[in-house]
Amino acid sequence: MSSLLGTNLSGVSYWSSELPFLDVFKTAASWFPQKPGLWNAGSDIKLNLDENGWVKSLPKVGDPNPQYTSVATLINRISLAPGVKENYPGGKYVVLYEGEGKLEYGFDAKLDAASSKPGRDVIDVNPSGSGIYLKLTETDPNGTGNYIRNVRIVPEAYEKTYKTQIFNPTFVEKIDNFSTLRFMDWMGTNGSDQGEWKNRPTTATSNYTYSNKGVPVEVMVELANKTGANPWFTIPHQATDEYVANFAKIVKEKLDPKLKVYVEYSNEVWNSQFEQFHWANEQGKKIGGDWLDWQSRRTEQVGDIWDKEFGNEKDRVVTVLGSQAANPWVTEQLMKKVQAYDPNFTVDAVGIAPYVGFNVSPQQEAEVESWTKQSDGGLAKVFDYLNKTALPKTLEHITNNKEITDKYGVNLVAYEGGQHLVGIKGVENNEAIMKMFINANRDPRMGELYGKYLESWDKLTDGSAFVNFSDIGTPNKWGSWGALEHLYQPTSSKWEALQDFIETHSNPSTTPLPIKDAKATDGNDELNGTNNNDILNGKGGNDSLRGKQGNDILNGGKGDDTLVGGEGFDVLIGGSGKDRLWGGQGNDYLIGGEGEDRLSGGKGRDRFVYNSLKEGGDTIVDFDPTQDTIDLRRIFNSSMYDNSSQRFSKYVELKQVASGTAVRIDRDGDTKFSKFDNFLVLEKVNVSQLSANNFIVV
Repeated sequence: MSSLLGTNLSGVSYWSSELPFLDVFKTAASWFPQKPGLWNAGSDIKLNLDENGWVKSLPKVGDPNPQYTSVATLINRISLAPGVKENYPGGKYVVLYEGEGKLEYGFDAKLDAASSKPGRDVIDVNPSGSGIYLKLTETDPNGTGNYIRNVRIVPEAYEKTYKTQIFNPTFVEKIDNFSTLRFMDWMGTNGSDQGEWKNRPTTATSNYTYSNKGVPVEVMVELANKTGANPWFTIPHQATDEYVANFAKIVKEKLDPKLKVYVEYSNEVWNSQFEQFHWANEQGKKIGGDWLDWQSRRTEQVGDIWDKEFGNEKDRVVTVLGSQAANPWVTEQLMKKVQAYDPNFTVDAVGIAPYVGFNVSPQQEAEVESWTKQSDGGLAKVFDYLNKTALPKTLEHITNNKEITDKYGVNLVAYEGGQHLVGIKGVENNEAIMKMFINANRDPRMGELYGKYLESWDKLTDGSAFVNFSDIGTPNKWGSWGALEHLYQPTSSKWEALQDFIETHSNPSTTPLPIKDAKATDGNDELNGTNNNDILNGKGGNDSLRGKQGNDILNGGKGDDTLVGGEGFDVLIGGSGKDRLWGGQGNDYLIGGEGEDRLSGGKGRDRFVYNSLKEGGDTIVDFDPTQDTIDLRRIFNSSMYDNSSQRFSKYVELKQVASGTAVRIDRDGDTKFSKFDNFLVLEKVNVSQLSANNFIVV
């Protein structure tokens, strides 16, 4: 289930708290040279790397004056967030590699020599904030070309599955509700030097950090398919037509056909802070104009290429023209130039970033710093400004841009959005202001602001797509962009506001169809949906509710009801009574409610949701351990249970029974005197087929 609320993903880096991959080497820092007494021997030293970024050789031993003697990298160097006990999961990790040489470990990692062998080291990891330090001191010692390469570092528990299970399951669970994933930072879009297709990142590339080449398109599509979210790609500003066409071809071949794809030329071409602005301006001069002429023309060309590759499915492609929220003149000029270039233009939407915030300049620094000396640390002043000044100004920007997009017959979407509290032009170094802004982001009032903000966007744009910036990130002087500060943070006021908006604006399709709202009587009713999106509400009695095509919401109400979703992304709510819920095709949400229910997800990646201990007693008849999940978050959010990421191991017990597996839950949260009660049964599922990945607990 998702609304039209999406999220940007944070950039892949060795310090990111997003932790998206099971193979943590994919987030490793670029190799840096070292020598005795020098942590970094020099960023200007050119290492001998192969096409995938692996070190082919080191200076010869015995060289009297080598520039460097070894190379190193860092992984998971992450600061702790409030309420989080570990920066990332510790324990046993395996380091798999090909080739000959020697690796050394430090900081959070210690070699378990007894368990290690060539090609497979075992390390004990104790997260501290320093990260995993990996040092290459020898490679290809025999000069045969068999240098150390294809290094992978994975938790030992995932050694057998990491090749097919690319993503950290906790990461997938966190972002699963969002309708759209914007990959701008994953692609390293700002200042990207990618132009030719042959230079793109591939799945063989050593790491996926934005300081390298970014994440391969195949991996991004896999995440979109895994989460059922529409991908949003930001094509590098120097990308050739061949690059664009090949990129589109892979997406067409591999993306779930039920999903749309948003395509944007670069990111914020209007923003002179970014290299793409200056490059576009130079290209614009060559055609007798400036960056506006180039961006409008190239966006149209990119959209045409994507439409051609998608052929008779081109309606799945949403071509987005990026503009500046605070300057509607830019929107007008861009659309005017698009129309002049091609009267039958392919641009489908204008994207803006309608942030709500305060960019504190040096001229404002003294006044804003004085707020921090107040008894509440200045938070009342911050929220007074946000609610009375910043939000109204943002809504005015949205309204002005919407008038222009309506005139040209295109949608208005938000490629980014959220709070924007930050110091600029040196004020970012003011520690008092920085702390005040971080505290404001942690305050419940920020969630309340988000609620008003999102509702206003929804009304002003008739429910257009809004993509939050961003999902997960550690706050610092450059901003508090993450809705969560850390992957293992249970929640936050911003996160709750986003999830609440999704839950209350449920519409799994990004192409809204007419909705039929059918209501029953207190008797035994039979309600049948249409091929569009339907809402079927039972009442009293034993009702039969059947959706067809489309994304349906079926609510049984009281009585012993039968709910059948049919095709599409359906939400089935049993209510009280002994209900029968059948999801059918698609990725469905099934909520049995109270009573002993029988549930079947059918095809697709289904989620079975439980909101309280009173909803136990169900039987799930076709649970698929490879893709289905059981959502217990609302149960464990009770004060009886702690906020640990270890909730599954503490409070859930799996027991083999004759009919399958019994899922048992600690009913009072007392781990010393745990009493586990049967909660539900998974028919024909063996305990050995299940893992923590099948349960959403935080």
